[in-house]
Parts: sequence; structure tokens; C-alpha cells
Amino acid sequence: MAKALPHSKQIAQELNQYLRDLQIECAAAAKSLPTSPSYRRIFKNSLACSAVLGSLARRELPLVRASRSIAARCSLLLACRQLSLAYVDLRRFIEMVVWVPYFREHRKEWAELLENPGQGFTRDPNFPISFCAHRELQWYVSYIKERLRKNPCAAIAGAVGVLSTAYCALSSHVHAATSASSGGKRYAPLDDVNEPRLRAYEHTQRAVLGSACIVIAGSCRNGLGKLDAVGRAWFDWLIGTGKAKQVRAESFGMV
Repeated sequence: MAKALPHSKQIAQELNQYLRDLQIECAAAAKSLPTSPSYRRIFKNSLACSAVLGSLARRELPLVRASRSIAARCSLLLACRQLSLAYVDLRRFIEMVVWVPYFREHRKEWAELLENPGQGFTRDPNFPISFCAHRELQWYVSYIKERLRKNPCAAIAGAVGVLSTAYCALSSHVHAATSASSGGKRYAPLDDVNEPRLRAYEHTQRAVLGSACIVIAGSCRNGLGKLDAVGRAWFDWLIGTGKAKQVRAESFGMV
């Protein structure tokens, strides 16, 4: 863009060129990603989580459906070479998942969150509904842990621990310093999605999605009973053989 204030026709030309370049880049990614073992695993993880949450979402808060949408979007963002946004979405996913056990039992607070979704943390306990509806993630994690004190479940406790650890690690992708570190490189609105970076993402994604399914299933009444044969098969695969045996061996749930 050479001119400071280009004519609208030039802007239109630049826009068309921008979209053509984007199509070329995305087409190149779409051609290379199917041969990536890590991307195939990422896609399968998303597919599994979507199947499980699709079954669990029946008669539950919209949070479960929203979580399912984010899980399904991981593959799309990577196909568009938006790795940084895919990490940010995983962090948002964790927040929604950890909210589910609390808000499904506290509908007044849920209504407050929907009415004021952009409100920051509320520190004034003189407004208890708002106070409980707008808290940091650890507050809702603590709520789950207290629930588990009366109804111990090692599988859910372990899953909550995984989500808490992953949330802290993923927070670095939200901070500006992560993007600022690439300031000296060539201007590039698209991220590099090579195999090592995809492998690292898949490792985090698999742990997060599997743990999320455990927490949401455990917070629903008869959560595992809501899964049909296909959903249960995906659930067992996503969480892994060891955790699947653990779920079967104990009294599963927090209700």
C-alpha cells in the first residue's frame, strides 16, 4: 500500500488480492495437512470429543454445546494456519468446561452471566449472585473440589487437575509477549504449522479434551448413561484405557 489515503477502488483491489493470497495459503495447508500424523490425531480427537459432548448436551446448559463447538473448531483453525488462535480456543474451552458443574446447579448465577457476559470479576460479596457468577477460574475449580470431598471420584479429581495445569500453561498464548517475540520476523498473519508444532498442540489438546469429557460427564446426572454405544466408545478412546478402567471401577460422578 504505497499511498497514505488510497482510493476505494484500490482498496477493493487490495482486498481481492488479499483473499486470493489467503486462498492459496489455505489450499497449500489443506494439501499438506492430510499427510501429517499429528493433524490426523488432532482431527480424530476433535471428532471424538464432539461425539461425546453431543450426547451429553441433551437437556444441559448451552455451555456444553458451546464447548462442543470449540472442540470441533480446532481442526478448522489449524487448517487456516491459525495455531495461536487454536491454543487460545483451548483455554476458552477449559473455562467453559469448568463452569459447567457450578452453573448447572446455580441457575440464578447462570442468568446473571448471560445478562452481563462481558463483566469482569466481581469482588463485592454484598452482591452474592453477581459475586458468584463472575469469578476467576480457580474459584470454580475449588467448587468442584469441594463437591468431590463429599463424593470422592479419583477420575474427576485427576481430570480437574489436568485442566487447571493446562489452563495455566495456555495462558501464555493469550499474553501479548508471545506475539511480540516474533516481531523481528517477516510479516506473516498466518502461523507455521509444521509437524513438531502440530505434535505439541495435539499432546495438549488430547489431554484437555479427554479431561473435559470426564468432568462434564461426571457433573451430569447419569452422565455415562446418556452416552449411546458410539458415544461411550469415543469416550473410552479419548480418555485412554487406564482412565476408562478407573471410571468403571469407582462410583463415577459428583451428584
